[in-house]
Amino acid sequence: MDARLHAEGLIVGVCECAEELDAAIVAILDNWKPERVGRIEWVIVRLAFYEMRACPETPVPVVISEAIRLANIFCDKDAARFVNGLLERLREAHEGGEDASHDAHTQS
Repeated sequence: MDARLHAEGLIVGVCECAEELDAAIVAILDNWKPERVGRIEWVIVRLAFYEMRACPETPVPVVISEAIRLANIFCDKDAARFVNGLLERLREAHEGGEDASHDAHTQS
């Protein structure tokens, strides 16, 4: 798939599912208020979680690795570990069936 089309599909999908993705993120934030999470970190987690759910052809470890890389580039030094932890918890919840009501949106 063309990289531009893939990116556009991710953007559209994240925008369409933002409320649902945010609710899933909030649900796994133990002892954290959503307002405490940096906006860039939040967007990275939202994008990666959408990709985990909607793009089964992309291995989850690859998605998480890419998210960590983005956090290392665009966030402070502790953000990558935080992003990794959130994505691992979201992965576990998703694979464990806690997210069974979601029908993954396919990309155009």
